Amino acid sequence: MPLRVVLTDPTLADAHPVVRAGANNLDRPVTWVHTSEVLDIASLLRGGELLLVGGVSLATATADERRAYIRELAEVGAAGIALETGTSIPAIPEEMITEAERVGLTLIQLERVVRFVEVTQAVNGQLVNESVRRLQLADQVGHALATELAEGGETADLLTVLAEATNADCVLTTPTGQVIAEAGPPVASAGTSLTAPLSCPITSAGVTVAVLTMTPRTGTDLLLLNAAADRAPEALGLSLLRSRPLTRIERDTHEFLTLAGNPNINADWVSWSWGYHEICWLNDYGSNTVWDGCLQLDLSNNPMVHTAQMRQLDQKSLLGEDALRTRDAQGVVTI
Repeated sequence: MPLRVVLTDPTLADAHPVVRAGANNLDRPVTWVHTSEVLDIASLLRGGELLLVGGVSLATATADERRAYIRELAEVGAAGIALETGTSIPAIPEEMITEAERVGLTLIQLERVVRFVEVTQAVNGQLVNESVRRLQLADQVGHALATELAEGGETADLLTVLAEATNADCVLTTPTGQVIAEAGPPVASAGTSLTAPLSCPITSAGVTVAVLTMTPRTGTDLLLLNAAADRAPEALGLSLLRSRPLTRIERDTHEFLTLAGNPNINADWVSWSWGYHEICWLNDYGSNTVWDGCLQLDLSNNPMVHTAQMRQLDQKSLLGEDALRTRDAQGVVTI
């Protein structure tokens, strides 16, 4: 549930909420409403919480402590903080407003006293119901896609089912932006809403092979759209695996990037350029630098990953036995 919607709940609207910082983040989803006066509460949060605060501890805190409080809440991904003024603290301190604006945390002033327990019960009850409904919607979308897939439907057919179920324009593209398939809802529901498109990656065998973008039409149920984003990638991934098997270069690129992102390989050199990348290991012998090995990915001239000048021991320890598949006459190991 977006923060702006939470603020319109009658139990919270009675407090006359006024946004003092982070007004651009009112569409951030709220996962739970919590109340606490503890200044180091951030470590106990998971992200997405709206924190209701009476200001008891903040009233006696130093300016640095108040700034740290705001900063830590932003770091854990809190949706916002609503501070009640007039009882424990007369107004929101200026340093809190400045820090909240700097770190992008929505800071709300509650000008009237309300029962926090009533706010949490009302809003959290809605959040629980919303979660249950999202699961139900996800099951419906997943069942429709699975049925189409089982009946032999192609990727374009699955996209048509998805577009009709969500009332959104659906486009499936390659990671580089080439359109694979697209579909839209019935013409009767024409008219694009002001809500931003929702995109999610489609993976196949651990490799991102496509991107699904759903643009809602006017009247689209956004909860349904998010539920579809939970289930559609799996069905579309299976469909693409059946109709568009991974190419050698896609598999090799994934293997290379996985190794490049492994913090345990202790590479001395990682070079990235258009169409050609390499990861190298070296040793220093006196004044000379000697390469132990170099893992290269050449997308422009030689679409394969290979290692050159790498000792057998290093090959096994860095890449594993399964990576050592073939060796050509020049001693290049092809993965």
